[in-house]
Amino acid sequence: MTKYSKELRLLHHVEKGSLQGAIEMLKAGANADGTSEAATSPLFLAANRGRIDILKLLIDNGADLDGTSSLDKFADGFTGNLPFEGGTTPLHGALAGENLDALRLLLLAGADPNLADGKGCTPLMMTCLKYFRAKNYVLTAVRELFDAGADPRVADLKGETALHVAATFNAPDLLGLLLSRAPSTVNLPNKKGVTALCYAASEGMEVAVSCLLSAGARDNPSLFANGIGSLLIAVELGHEQVVRVLLDRGVQAVGGELAMSYALRRSILKRFPRILQMLLDVEGEQKRVKWARLRHTDGTPALHLAAACESLVAASILLQAGADEGTANGLDKGASCCVGAALPANKKNPDTSAAVCRLLERGPAFRARSWAWAAESSEAPAASGTVCSMKGGRATLDVRIFRPTGNQFFSARFSRYCKKR
Repeated sequence: MTKYSKELRLLHHVEKGSLQGAIEMLKAGANADGTSEAATSPLFLAANRGRIDILKLLIDNGADLDGTSSLDKFADGFTGNLPFEGGTTPLHGALAGENLDALRLLLLAGADPNLADGKGCTPLMMTCLKYFRAKNYVLTAVRELFDAGADPRVADLKGETALHVAATFNAPDLLGLLLSRAPSTVNLPNKKGVTALCYAASEGMEVAVSCLLSAGARDNPSLFANGIGSLLIAVELGHEQVVRVLLDRGVQAVGGELAMSYALRRSILKRFPRILQMLLDVEGEQKRVKWARLRHTDGTPALHLAAACESLVAASILLQAGADEGTANGLDKGASCCVGAALPANKKNPDTSAAVCRLLERGPAFRARSWAWAAESSEAPAASGTVCSMKGGRATLDVRIFRPTGNQFFSARFSRYCKKR
């Protein structure tokens, strides 16, 4: 019997859960750490399968608690082709198998909770990945890791922390747990500048977005031009609920006018009219005109872009909000001169172009329908009714609500109706 065959048989006994077989192989001289020719170690396999008695045996026989795999991928009969990276430790194995007893035993024995695999994934990150399918297990495992000294600030090879992983779920409890230990990670970007808030927005996780905003998450305006920003991403992907949550925090919380200019542009290009309307309404009806006339960083008004895309719906929404079709863009052209300019020849529709042009010609009529009508003359005849004056906009709006005096008006007519029957 060769030394290699002893380690191989030890692995088989671990897989089958045979404590007696494992004892015999160790007595026969098998290395508790297995062999480098195998894709995994006996300790990893025992932790992953939840073989607690064998796990104790291996630890007592000096197995390396932080031993890692020697291959790029685990892919053999023992691991069931699990997609672990090279460098994975027994702690990763216990967490992947959702075995809390194995996790506790390894941590108690002194396993390092911050050792990462070949891609920099720590045990804490691996645990967070399982939130969707095993919420209660994840929360318990995270607390166990924290008690053993796990650091949520550790980043992987992409520069991402456990918070980036947790942000892809609507997991306020998990996010709160991570932020309570490392509040400084709330705005920590990865190597591309993407924060946890951006990840939450990209996945459409409005609860996570709200939680992160409450913890102080903010976007970096210098990255808006690269499309990196929670509002920009949510608009791009059409996540209306996330857009609503972001806008509820106010314009400044999502990047101010710069973010709004990019968001308006994307809502038009992606043809999301409901999101466009939400953006225009962010500060109420009286400030719609401000956003409707907001220019992008290249000087293009939103209405010009809608016309260039032949977006009849977007142009109508913008005109109703107060956009001015006569405003010139950076090339000194009005909106009507830009109709269809953003589309290739095979995408242009003459009928749609004509409809957009007709709509733009009615621009003055849209603005004439403003809610701020002129007040009625003070010489209007007196009437039995209530006058309600609302101050705001350009003038006072007087509304008269007429009511009959007493109930005689109705009673007399009802009596007359009954007599006819």
